[in-house]
Amino acid sequence: MLLAAGSLKRDRFSLLLLEPGEIYFEDFSATYWPVEQPEKCLKGRLKLCSKSVVFEPIAVEHPLIRIPLKSCSAIREHKDLINVKPSIAISSDIVIEMLAKNVPAPYIFKKQPARHVFELIYAKVDCCLPKLHQLHRASTFLSPNEQNIMISTMVYSMQRRVKFDLSWLEDLKELPVCELQGNKITPLMVNPGRVLLTEKRLYFQPYNNVEAFPVLKIKLEEIQAVSKRRFLLQHIVSDKTSNDLCAFSVFYVSGLELIYRDSSLFLSFRKTKDRDALFSLLQKSAKPAEDSEAMTRAWRSGAVSNFDYLMFLNKSADRSLNDLSQYPVFPWVLSDYSSCDLNLEDPKSFRDLSKPIGALNPNRLAALKHRMNDTDGDSPRFLYGSHYSAPGFVLFYLARRMPEFMLCLNNGRFDQPDRMFNNVEETWRNVWTNHADFKELIPEFYCGEGDFLVNSLGVEFGKKQDGTQVGDVILPAWASRPQDFVDKMRAALESNYVSENLHKWIDLIFGYKQRGEEAEKACNIFYHLCYEGAVELGKVSDPNEKYALETQIMEFGQVPLQLFTFPHPAKSLHPIPRPLASSSGCEDGDNEDGWVVLETPNKSPPRWVALEAVSAHALHKFDVTSVSGAGNIVCSTSLDSQLKVFDWKENCQLRSASIGVVPLAKCQTLPDGNSVVIGSWDKHVHVYDVELCRVTGSCMVHEDAVSWLEWDEDLLVTGSWDSSVRLWVMPALDSIDGGYKLPRVPDDLVAEWDCDSRVVTCSVRRRNRVVMAGGDDGSVALWDLVSHADLLRTRAGNDDGAVSGLMLSADGRKLLMATRTGRLALCDLRMRSSAFTKDFNPGIAAFYWAESDSVCILGSDSGDLIVWDMVSMGPLAHVTAHDRGVTCLAVSEEQEVLFTGGRDQRPLKSHVDGLEESWLSF
Repeated sequence: MLLAAGSLKRDRFSLLLLEPGEIYFEDFSATYWPVEQPEKCLKGRLKLCSKSVVFEPIAVEHPLIRIPLKSCSAIREHKDLINVKPSIAISSDIVIEMLAKNVPAPYIFKKQPARHVFELIYAKVDCCLPKLHQLHRASTFLSPNEQNIMISTMVYSMQRRVKFDLSWLEDLKELPVCELQGNKITPLMVNPGRVLLTEKRLYFQPYNNVEAFPVLKIKLEEIQAVSKRRFLLQHIVSDKTSNDLCAFSVFYVSGLELIYRDSSLFLSFRKTKDRDALFSLLQKSAKPAEDSEAMTRAWRSGAVSNFDYLMFLNKSADRSLNDLSQYPVFPWVLSDYSSCDLNLEDPKSFRDLSKPIGALNPNRLAALKHRMNDTDGDSPRFLYGSHYSAPGFVLFYLARRMPEFMLCLNNGRFDQPDRMFNNVEETWRNVWTNHADFKELIPEFYCGEGDFLVNSLGVEFGKKQDGTQVGDVILPAWASRPQDFVDKMRAALESNYVSENLHKWIDLIFGYKQRGEEAEKACNIFYHLCYEGAVELGKVSDPNEKYALETQIMEFGQVPLQLFTFPHPAKSLHPIPRPLASSSGCEDGDNEDGWVVLETPNKSPPRWVALEAVSAHALHKFDVTSVSGAGNIVCSTSLDSQLKVFDWKENCQLRSASIGVVPLAKCQTLPDGNSVVIGSWDKHVHVYDVELCRVTGSCMVHEDAVSWLEWDEDLLVTGSWDSSVRLWVMPALDSIDGGYKLPRVPDDLVAEWDCDSRVVTCSVRRRNRVVMAGGDDGSVALWDLVSHADLLRTRAGNDDGAVSGLMLSADGRKLLMATRTGRLALCDLRMRSSAFTKDFNPGIAAFYWAESDSVCILGSDSGDLIVWDMVSMGPLAHVTAHDRGVTCLAVSEEQEVLFTGGRDQRPLKSHVDGLEESWLSF
């Protein structure tokens, strides 16, 4: 789901209940006394807004009432000898009732003279009556544009007097860097406030209390990307108009969008220099922007899916999920919505991506050309009278998910039932034939669960002319349910045909056929106000003309920023297919006895497919926490505080050592096969010498349990429950009598990083200059080994499952991560985007990525080993390795032996590929 669903809260008031662009100032605790029915008094909140007053009753069964100021004949103080409390009386001809019983429904417009009395419980009349009078005069005597200018002037004056409340700082020692006026932009809503930047955080404090939180706080280290955004088809306001009335437009045209954690913040500013100053400061903390050329190369090679690439292009072209006038645009890729079975191998199932949607039907195109040629020579020539992406079209698709957005856009009404998005096939037929319908699709058609197709809120949209009630969207015959529809649409988007032709559609929307002579040749000409640079609002002197242009730009639709001036290259390889979630699995069991199991992949091709069991041994009393091998030596640790050393070639145990009295978390056998580095819950790292049969050194490295460690060349990285990752230098080995080398513990702390939760896994790659860590809340962090700066902070999944493993590709460009809840994800580090995700059930306890073979070995909580093909995104083999959960696995340096640890106490079960099922007991 890309745009947040409109779930209704008990606190029902929102900016969506106002006119688009209307400003909400403040509210007062009040009692509402309808003069005609005084017995129906209601307690609630009186909201003072720029074009109306709104009363929100506490009791949700009663509707909110909105009184437009332009409909008011009188607003004055109400004096009653019996009731001496301060009150305001409003006489109006129109009252609008909204959200009765807290259910989204068309507003009820009561057009009759009425008198309303609002008794202020705590405030005085003088607190709001003068401002009400001022706003009332603006609504009654001024034109819409003059009214907006006056309101904007009032807002500007108020904002200049208000400063950020420093008591809301997360840390009172934070030093402010800059403070600005700005607007928070969300779909159809503009909320003004103060923007404060400190050396640690970015804050947004609205002037009102309509937001869920009084202050939005964003850590600078959490900001993943920051981008300049245009608003109303422009990035700048002319300096010549900065002090005149045009500068008081209700729209702040200089935009800035931040991506942080799993969210985003869209801000707009009155002055471009303010936006640019904040952008420069934030750039120092944010991650480097994606390289457009590198992203295109990754897409062409198949490392990035068609969906992710289109989202990247939309973002680069100033399309944002926070702006309905510039919402991401996606193509109709299918033309077959009537067949019972969808054939993605047949080119006839697809739409011609080399033509704009309006040029697909030759008869309609001929009629449109005829109309264009008959246009007056002084008027701008255009083929299409409507756009392919506009706020109305976005909400046409999303009306069931967010009915309150449609009510806001349509002045409190739903669209006519027969004109709503009722049937996918009919909608496609309409964009194929109708002379005024050229809309493309939105991302929701290709991702998510398809909830926008279902009237899950039970909204009464009305009845169509045939008497049927508007309900769920009727799907094509080839789709069994909404999720199936979205899955097949995504499969079509990632299909061979679309991959081979998508660059042609990109040329039309983002590329060299977007405008100019090439656009005319491609029949891709829209109304001139859709294009950036067609009109400079700052140079429009007539206020009414300026207001009309702003409104038309907002409502008609905007062409994306042109990204390419030359033909876009075609995709040379097919992308990674989108994996489907697995539904198989079983419940994990509880057992306190552990095993170490040794298995070897069959050398006959395909490698890794046939895992043939070698031996199984009950070495520990409790769960095995780690295994590590070097040469013919394999070591294991356990919750029983024991270290076991085993010779897998001789099939015999060499050593059994008690390392303290607390559980051991992780061990790693050094390349010489004689030294073992061990991380313990006693906060120490121990070094064990196999030949001498003793611990040769110990060092306290954390303030809490050591949960993981990994050694690479002369570096050792350790992670802990104290939420820190530390990097140490492993000094050279000391010589003793006989020339033997004695391992030493780390004694030089190189760097330290803080995490948001307990560290459960970490890794260091000297070759790639990267240190990685995963937390028990699913968080993943990467740091530069040299500069120690943050490279990436993300999550391994959408849940809070602990990270069970991290592996970096040989070239350092991709990161494979897994969680205990079953999420396997591959992240492209250069693009900062996900190449694919896969959900397994039950969870993944450990994995190994054999990158050269394009295979991943997964150890699950059910005790199974899954050999997963990273190219075809399907299982190659499924082997039962343990009767209970796999806890850890490792592979020898030669990749000839796979070691696994588990929690079972039963004979090993294994399945050998290519044979009928065989059971091997030990």
